[in-house]
Amino acid sequence: MTAAALFLLALWVTSHFMIVIATRESWLRLPLFVMMMFLLLLAYVIKPYTYDLDKYSIYFNTGYIAVQPWHTGDPEQDPDVVQKFRLDERDTTGEPYSQGFEPGFRLLANIGHLFLPKGSLVPRVNDDTGDFQAKIIPRSDATIFLIMLLGFGALYVSARRLYLETSSAQDSLKLYLIVVGPVILGSVFFFMGSQNSLRQFLGLSTVALALASYSSRRYIVCIVLVIVSSVFHRWAPILGLIGVSLAAAQSIEFQSNPRRDVKSYYLSTPEILSVILGISVAVCIKGIAVFGFFNVDGIPLINDFKLYVIESAQHESLERLNSLIKLSAISIVVVGSELLLGKTETSRNIDIRLLRRQMFCFIVPLVIYPEIFSRTLSLYWLIEALFLVWAISSSNFRIRLAGASVFLVYGLAPNAINILIGPGWLHSF
Repeated sequence: MTAAALFLLALWVTSHFMIVIATRESWLRLPLFVMMMFLLLLAYVIKPYTYDLDKYSIYFNTGYIAVQPWHTGDPEQDPDVVQKFRLDERDTTGEPYSQGFEPGFRLLANIGHLFLPKGSLVPRVNDDTGDFQAKIIPRSDATIFLIMLLGFGALYVSARRLYLETSSAQDSLKLYLIVVGPVILGSVFFFMGSQNSLRQFLGLSTVALALASYSSRRYIVCIVLVIVSSVFHRWAPILGLIGVSLAAAQSIEFQSNPRRDVKSYYLSTPEILSVILGISVAVCIKGIAVFGFFNVDGIPLINDFKLYVIESAQHESLERLNSLIKLSAISIVVVGSELLLGKTETSRNIDIRLLRRQMFCFIVPLVIYPEIFSRTLSLYWLIEALFLVWAISSSNFRIRLAGASVFLVYGLAPNAINILIGPGWLHSF
């Protein structure tokens, strides 16, 4: 592992471990959150372009999709080192930004290309050499920063609308931002989304706004936002429908009891319904993709289940954890944080703690389809990010401690570390 990679890793881990001290109420609390924000932003700004960020950077720069990312090479030995990528021939027959991705994402990319600065705005770590040596490749830092800003804004607004409480750390928007900002930036959802799966990140950030609208009983706005999420990623409305359905299960359970309790050792009716829903989805996928019980030829999206089930057996690699191992790790974190939380109560339309538990119950049966499980897990990361904001900004120390325990684990999450410095560190052992 290079010195630059170790520096990036130190930024990420240190910022997460600082939550242990920042959880306590003291004069150090707000300065520590400011320091966490600084360290995380520095990591975002100088990290290398890993995984899909390469592909999106080329798209933002050229308007066409790269089917083959740039290869490594030495300019002195390779005279064609500048030609490090190959575009999709089907795309190059049309106008730039006119095809290839969802319309909202294409429009955002085109706006960034027309009005934002081009190329690299700051020196980044070169994942080939391990230093800050610049690559001769297209860069689109400004557009990527814009997407990060849009996603952050959506999550921040959603968090405030979901469960802003009165506490010493929430007397003003400014103080609330100081506490919430590093929590959002340090979450697995924001980091993996804004630095890898950008389209899904924008789509699910819109879903977060939809959940906040549902919590405020603005149901029409919620439905509209779920539909709008499709302009960024075609699967976002499906995941949004799942999230809203789980939230609706809470309303059914507690419509006669506006004041509800959530207990660590008690499995509520909404959680049982979530397990049933997850099993039903798993059975339907098996019927569609394996046994062919349903004729889905020509039906948008649904037919993709066949491909995802096939891909599930083809995407095993060193940097991708086995789905059972991933589920086991998540289970430990969920159970541990729940034990710390103890009993909580709320009078809001959506209890974010219960919604997180419901989402966990839903994804458990899907573990038999690793690729589908991995994609659905993104919705769990979103809900957990909103849960963390609620927990760490709470006035109750026990709730803050539970949130801090989850945030602390994020500092060592293998999937986040892969996105941070690239998968090369795994091959060094």
